[in-house]
Amino acid sequence: MARAETTQRYIYCLEGNWNKHLHSSQSIKPILDLLFTFSKTKYIYRKCPTKEDFIKGLQAFTQKRYSNYTVLYIAYHGRKNRIYFGKEYITLKEIADVLEGKLNGKIVHFGSCSTLNTTESNITDFINRTGCSFVSGYKKDVR
Repeated sequence: MARAETTQRYIYCLEGNWNKHLHSSQSIKPILDLLFTFSKTKYIYRKCPTKEDFIKGLQAFTQKRYSNYTVLYIAYHGRKNRIYFGKEYITLKEIADVLEGKLNGKIVHFGSCSTLNTTESNITDFINRTGCSFVSGYKKDVR
């Protein structure tokens, strides 16, 4: 019997600061380490505490050298239709502006509270403009 071929998905993660303490160890990175340890899922992890760093991280993700990284994991604080960098924020529309036409076949996960608590048309617009396969995330606050 022939074995079904599986496609390995690699993760490209951008993470913000979870609190104001400079020496805080709160991070999504231990989860990524666990995925690598038990399933050999490769990942790239970037700490991007400012909006400017985040946009640069998004732009880097679209480079050819990261084409095997099919999952974009965005780990930040969020609210309805946006993610936060302290008091600054970026909306789904603004993220789509940066990634327009550059995510063909990619998966985007918003690991941020309430970011997908928005209209269906905002989410559809994001998918259509970026070309991603699908979007996942939270519609409510995660406690």
